[in-house]
Amino acid sequence: MILSFLKAYIFTRRSGALVRIIGWISLSGVALSVVALVVVISVMQGFGRGIRDRLLSVEPHIVVEMPATIKTRSDQDTFLREMSGLKSVKAHYYESQDLMLRTIDGLYAGAIGRGIESDTLKSILTALDVTSKTKRKSDQLFLNPKELHEETYSLKRGEVVIGVDLANSLAIFEGDELVVVSPEALLLPPGEVPRYERVKVKSILRSNVPDIDSRVIFYGLDQTFRSIRYGSMAEKKIQLTLDNPMDMDVALSHLQAHGYKFETWQDRNSSLFYSLKAEKFLMTLFLALTFLIGSFSIVTLLVLLSTQKKRDIGMMQAMGYSRGRVRQLFASMGVLLTFVGMAGGLMLGLIICWWIDKFSILKLPDIYYDTDLPVSVDFKTIFIVSGLVFVIATLSSWLATRQTAVLTPVEALRSKK
Repeated sequence: MILSFLKAYIFTRRSGALVRIIGWISLSGVALSVVALVVVISVMQGFGRGIRDRLLSVEPHIVVEMPATIKTRSDQDTFLREMSGLKSVKAHYYESQDLMLRTIDGLYAGAIGRGIESDTLKSILTALDVTSKTKRKSDQLFLNPKELHEETYSLKRGEVVIGVDLANSLAIFEGDELVVVSPEALLLPPGEVPRYERVKVKSILRSNVPDIDSRVIFYGLDQTFRSIRYGSMAEKKIQLTLDNPMDMDVALSHLQAHGYKFETWQDRNSSLFYSLKAEKFLMTLFLALTFLIGSFSIVTLLVLLSTQKKRDIGMMQAMGYSRGRVRQLFASMGVLLTFVGMAGGLMLGLIICWWIDKFSILKLPDIYYDTDLPVSVDFKTIFIVSGLVFVIATLSSWLATRQTAVLTPVEALRSKK
């Protein structure tokens, strides 16, 4: 019944050109607003998830500080075995220190040195490998699966792996040599020669994580930087890699129960994820306002109908329709129009997202870390925003039809319109 009234009053010739045009504009406005909401939020979700996945590929999921009571290597090995005994957790030694790099051409740069074991480097390269089905090929290292053998991830003495952006800033390539000095050398008195080491760039790592590619240099733990790694700047810790980085409850409960100091990947990158969440929230808010403005055009349409169809309202009341029933009928047309626009926009938006993700036709410039446009549909956010806007549109439609409940049947029938 409501659908028949909707067709007769809005989308037929007898409804008038003005009402029909406004009706189509209102329906299209709501649909396009939903399409923009779905596509933009999905792309932003895809970017955020891509950054998170690449970060988890190269970052330790949990970094645990060595307790003060542990002093000997035997105690450290015992502590490592204790961490490795946790369910779904792999524990490795982890070392970090600030370094200064100098090339043979006289270029300088600061870097963060990370001492890791070969197994850790293997897990990083495996996570970034093109064979991973959960990640895009454009985001990964340009590795042929056959090339991932022991020689690829085994760091020998004097060999390092350097981030691609840091390598570009120093104008170095694989096989080049670097002179590495500890920042503590800046505090030495005049005339004293600082300790330094020469290292060879084994490979250049591209993780598409800005902080890793532009600042980090990986070296073999207990293999490289023996003369400068025992300064006050060096920190030796335990890194924990979880099978599911999003589920850290078991590991965190164990660490908290024993009073160990630790830092999760979320803590270390809190500012990055906060900025991503804030950006997504603001974009969702603006798109929701656009959606709301589009639904308000339906309110304008209902007000226009209530003004033009006074005689029809009077005839309905004369035939036995109550004022509330007539008002409900006109408000239901606005609700149905909003629902149709939302459903059509949601369907079209999901089709566009599938098309972008499936065929990767849209390409971004090389200045971005993702050259393909990533898409990850956030159904929760989309349905929450759509639901809130739908409720507001329903209330607005009900308020817009209040004029239909004011007229008496006699006044409505005497109206010239």
